[in-house]
Amino acid sequence: MNKAGVYVHIPFCLQRCPYCSFQSQAIGSLSKDAREELFSEYIEAVKKEANLWQLDFAPSTLYFGGGTPSLLGAHLGPMVRWLRERFALDGGSEITVEANPATVGRDDLVSLVQSGVTRLSLGLQSSHDSLLTTLGRLHTWSDFLRTWSDAREAGFENISLDLIYGLPGQDSCLWRQTLEDVLALRPEHISLYALTVEEDTPWAALAQDIFPLQDDVASEYELACQLLSERGYEHYELSNWALPGKESQHNLLYWTGGEYLGLGAAAHSYLGGSRVWNSWPRERYLAQIARERRPLNWRWALPQAWGSWGGLAGGEKLPFAARRAEALILGLRLVGGVDLETFSAKWGLDPKWQEQIEILVQSDLLATEPLRLTPRGLLLANQVFLRFLEN
Repeated sequence: MNKAGVYVHIPFCLQRCPYCSFQSQAIGSLSKDAREELFSEYIEAVKKEANLWQLDFAPSTLYFGGGTPSLLGAHLGPMVRWLRERFALDGGSEITVEANPATVGRDDLVSLVQSGVTRLSLGLQSSHDSLLTTLGRLHTWSDFLRTWSDAREAGFENISLDLIYGLPGQDSCLWRQTLEDVLALRPEHISLYALTVEEDTPWAALAQDIFPLQDDVASEYELACQLLSERGYEHYELSNWALPGKESQHNLLYWTGGEYLGLGAAAHSYLGGSRVWNSWPRERYLAQIARERRPLNWRWALPQAWGSWGGLAGGEKLPFAARRAEALILGLRLVGGVDLETFSAKWGLDPKWQEQIEILVQSDLLATEPLRLTPRGLLLANQVFLRFLEN
């Protein structure tokens, strides 16, 4: 049986970053009392939703994402403890909280460790204050270093850092310096994401010539691959590196077909081959949860509950062919690739795939035994994945 996890969406930020399209609400202008009321109402709704779900599997991971979960402050530790008990997570479970530098104090970090949080994910993005300002981030490099020090002193032994490359105004020298600054700290995990400008964000209106060329973005990725490998980090997924044994267990669920329950406004779940999602905006989710009284055993009731139960807004039952293609694509995101014999025993192989695989191998985008992306394929991964969706 695949492992399973629980994801909790905390949709609050102090302000919206101009490149971000995640479902979140800016609360920086609210008074302290208004924030406290907002947090309390939201947490109670999430706890009620958690109690409504009747699961027949035991989660092994718990992940708080956002938004900025660390904005909950003193509310977060008790929420972690409650959910640990609700889902019977044992002491060996991976429990991750995302935080932005300067939004979490030392006392909050100590509380998180004491509540059972084992992993902290910090959204650094860059070590250069000028680029952080461009990104609309509210912290500086000095703010981050204080948060880093506080986290280590609080007892966090597993910290992940997020960085963004392909930024306007960031050349190879600045990117190399960010990587060197981060590597000097020796975090257990590093995630690197190429800047993606979505249509519904403020940056979508900017002139395209302010963004770096794709060849320059690819060079930044290749530089990161080189430096992280030299410093002992294992490149285990397209955008993720870890010291040995420090891979993100929760995210591995996504890439290996594990089931997960999403709680909170706009959260997504993947259960028994069905993908379901909760309502957004937050007010709609809260209203739905407030009037719900019926527990749900998802194995027999989920299709009928789409959009009419709990906080659900909708869902889809993926057809077998789509699930099979998704399993292959997610497996190819892992640098270790896919053992085709094992894959075929579980899923079977689309007869058209063999021709595509041969073309991709000849183009130096895939290697075999196991089937995996080549260094060139890592740069052009989306083009590889499309071959299996279109065929």
